[in-house]
Amino acid sequence: QQCIQVILTWLVYFILVWQYKNYMYVSNNAIEQLLKFVQQLLFCIGQLIKDHTDLCLVLGTNLPTSLYSARRFLKIDRDNFLQYVVCPKCTKLYHMEEIVVNDGLRNFAKTCSNVPFPRARRPKTCGAQLAQKVLRNGNIKFYALKTYCYKSIIDSLETLLKRPGLEEQCEKWKTRKIDDDLYADVYDGKVWKQFGNWKGNKPFLNLPRSFGLMMNVDWFKPFERRNDFSVGVIYMVLMNLPRSIRFKKENVILVGIIPALKHEPKTLNHFLEPAVDELNALWKGVKLNTYKSPSTAVEIQAAVLCFASPVKVNPDTPPPPPHLGICGALVGLYHDIGSSSSPQYVGDSRVLS
Repeated sequence: QQCIQVILTWLVYFILVWQYKNYMYVSNNAIEQLLKFVQQLLFCIGQLIKDHTDLCLVLGTNLPTSLYSARRFLKIDRDNFLQYVVCPKCTKLYHMEEIVVNDGLRNFAKTCSNVPFPRARRPKTCGAQLAQKVLRNGNIKFYALKTYCYKSIIDSLETLLKRPGLEEQCEKWKTRKIDDDLYADVYDGKVWKQFGNWKGNKPFLNLPRSFGLMMNVDWFKPFERRNDFSVGVIYMVLMNLPRSIRFKKENVILVGIIPALKHEPKTLNHFLEPAVDELNALWKGVKLNTYKSPSTAVEIQAAVLCFASPVKVNPDTPPPPPHLGICGALVGLYHDIGSSSSPQYVGDSRVLS
């Protein structure tokens, strides 16, 4: 039994790693067809080679034939997103358990209670529907109309720092040699050199395990033949990394996936609320495990230094509104930092008090 487990583990592991290395050319459907082919091949070998019939039949029966079952077999946890319900009208975020309301007699879908313009002469509640009621197998279920998937920045940063050699890569900028009158990278600018003179008048980024982050937002069309469906992505990169590897897929921190809406949101404030809480905590300092310190958590600090979002080429066309959303929310973040001595991200034992 142990031998069968080892064979299956290495076989499935090899196929998934092979797809990861060739992700631009091998689709998920192709991998599932490959798994089914290998299963049928094992059954055929078992019929042809009588001495190993039982072994091949057991291997073929227990071999996963879908990506979902393959990841479960290898105990790969990919569902590490926190899901929020999004108001399709004003983009206010709600927790999943808040979308169903019970009035004592029945359950019904909640409507958005956000007041988009509280200072207006006659403030109005949004009132948009947050979920739809579906009858399945005789039971009534409620499903969110729009969902925002958020991934913890602190968890993603810890995952990156657990990779061998990444901390050394983040320190290379300190020993690089460049002419004083040459601006070759972000490290040569005044913002990087003078950012955060505190803790003994030492620049923030010169402190050990202190990181500068760049936040980006962009929209893309997941379906080739649909121009009316656009999904937004908020992501970050470590600016401490050398420019040659800074934007590689494996070094990008995915923050959130904005669902397709009728129109691009006028502001990203609601989508950035969870990120602002974590960035407050990272500015204050959090305790994380790294590759160099796997058993004892060490203090990590980080701050957002740069924001990027799409800019339209046509000078007569105004830029898309998400610029204001990012800047407005994160200016509020640093206002909170300056007026408060404690981080806003509470409830996590890794956050320093």
